Amino acid sequence: MSEKITDSTELMIIVPVYNEARILRAFAEDWVAEMRRLGINFKCRMYNDGSTDESKKVIEELAADYREIELIDKKNTGHGPTIHKGYYESGQCPWVFQVDSDHELDIAAFKTLWQHRASFDLLIGERLQDGTTTFRKMLTSISSVWVRILFGNMIKDVNCPYRLIRNSVLQNELQLIPAKAFAPNILMSSLAVKKNWRIKIMPVQTKQQKTTAAFGYSATMFFGAVKTFADLFVMRTKV
Repeated sequence: MSEKITDSTELMIIVPVYNEARILRAFAEDWVAEMRRLGINFKCRMYNDGSTDESKKVIEELAADYREIELIDKKNTGHGPTIHKGYYESGQCPWVFQVDSDHELDIAAFKTLWQHRASFDLLIGERLQDGTTTFRKMLTSISSVWVRILFGNMIKDVNCPYRLIRNSVLQNELQLIPAKAFAPNILMSSLAVKKNWRIKIMPVQTKQQKTTAAFGYSATMFFGAVKTFADLFVMRTKV
């Protein structure tokens, strides 16, 4: 069961986890150290999405070591639905930050996002280099084109998993994003543009690259991409 968010909690960090046992401890240690250095009262919820490696065990150990870390263990539903669940469960916490557990994006960029938060609703990273698979790069690129066509030209890296969100605005619009969305962050980016959220975009460095240049194609990825484009068209009819 999740620990109750206190009135003093400023920030909820949402981290979807699937088979990242190798990097989780470094990820958690680095982010906890940075949040404490910045003096932020935060909680970090690590959603174990049915991992088949030792991810759950590692998160349990981290939760024992760090009071700010919580394990949310769940059956596998996929990266997108896990992110949506995290957004939905973020409660009354003023700010939500979503970041992936692969530890690829530079922590140092977060300080600038946090310092500028008062004037914005969505503060989002734009990856200078994208270490994801070729298929995911294609999904992001094609989605960016459709977002520009359907909603307007504002955000280039529409699927970047490095976003600080004003939670009151997010919760007001979250019902427009399907709980089973393959890529809820793409849909959020679309909403943000169409609904005139106050948006800040800043570069974020990819601090480590994937060890392989795999295309990353699978039937799941393909049908997920198709579903994302369908979701974009449906959303356009509602906003």
